[in-house]
Parts: sequence; structure tokens; C-alpha cells
Amino acid sequence: MRLGRRPNLAGGGGTASMAHWRRGRGQALIEWLVVMPLLLLFCLGVLQVALVIQARFAIAHGAHEAIRVAVSDHGRDAAIAQGLAWGLRPFWREPDLASALARLAHAQADGGVRWRRIAPDPAVFDDFGEQGVDDHGQSIPGRLELPNDNLAFRPLAVGARSGLDLLQANRLGLEFVVAVPLDVPFAGPLFGRLAAI
Repeated sequence: MRLGRRPNLAGGGGTASMAHWRRGRGQALIEWLVVMPLLLLFCLGVLQVALVIQARFAIAHGAHEAIRVAVSDHGRDAAIAQGLAWGLRPFWREPDLASALARLAHAQADGGVRWRRIAPDPAVFDDFGEQGVDDHGQSIPGRLELPNDNLAFRPLAVGARSGLDLLQANRLGLEFVVAVPLDVPFAGPLFGRLAAI
């Protein structure tokens, strides 16, 4: 075999084997052009799924922070908003709490974020509500609080309107709904259409 010549793959004449080799190369190119868009769409779909999973963990963290802050501040809506904004701050890439609160307010106005209180309901406050007090022991007009100190030593009588005892009444239940944008080209709109079906 001399240098510079292609090997005879078919074992026959040089021109027939060269044509066969070129035809095989053309067929591989056509197969690649058919498979490549599907492979690209698959890779973009994997990226979109990864971003949705990341958003799910970020929202769970935001909900955890919202409940943590709300429990320490009598479950007020402002405390829920502050905790949720603080928890979603890394996901939204906001530098501070003020900008995260502004983004939360904008998302609420657009309908992209909403929450509702599941527990305690107003019947619980009718059964167990006490006049709210500040840090100095002064009463706060118009604010009812649920007693949550020394729950182990308080009587566990069931409330007439709520049907719960004081321990159950002290559970804070919130439901969060957060819209996650599907930003990956081709895969995001496709997943959006599939989710709407």
C-alpha cells in the first residue's frame, strides 16, 4: 500500500468502492441532520426540567422562611410576605430584602405569587383569642392572639366553634402558589402547551 491512497474497503475495483464510501458518508450526514434537532430538543428539555426542579426547591425554601417568620410574628400577612420575599431572594437574585419585597409585590399584582391561610381560621380566634399585647405588656387594640406559651400545661378543651383544642389551634397552615417561567427556548413553550392539556 502506497502512502496517500485510500484503502480499498470493498476489496474490488477502486471506483466502485469509492462511490460506496461516499454514499455511506452522505447517508450518515442525512441521519445526523434528522437526529440532531431531536437530540437538541431533548437536551433543552432536560435543562428546562432542571430549572423547574430548582424553582421547586427555591419555592419550598421561601415557604419555609415565610412560615418561620410568620410564626414568630403572630401569623400576620406582612410577616408572611417578608419571610417569603427573604426566602425567594436567592432564587430571584435580589441583593436585599427591600428589592425582594418590591419584586414580591409586583409578582402578586401580576398573579404570579399568591398565598392563602388554611389555619387558623376565624372560628379559632373566636374560641381561644386573647387581647394582643406588645413587648412591654401593653394591649394592642383590635388584635387577637392565640395563647401559645406553656401549651403542655394548659387545659386542652375543644373549642365550641372550631372543634379544635388549643394545641391544634396553634398550627399555622399556609398554601403558596408561585408561577415559574419556562424560559428555555423551544422546550419551555412545548412544556407549557403540554401542561395546558
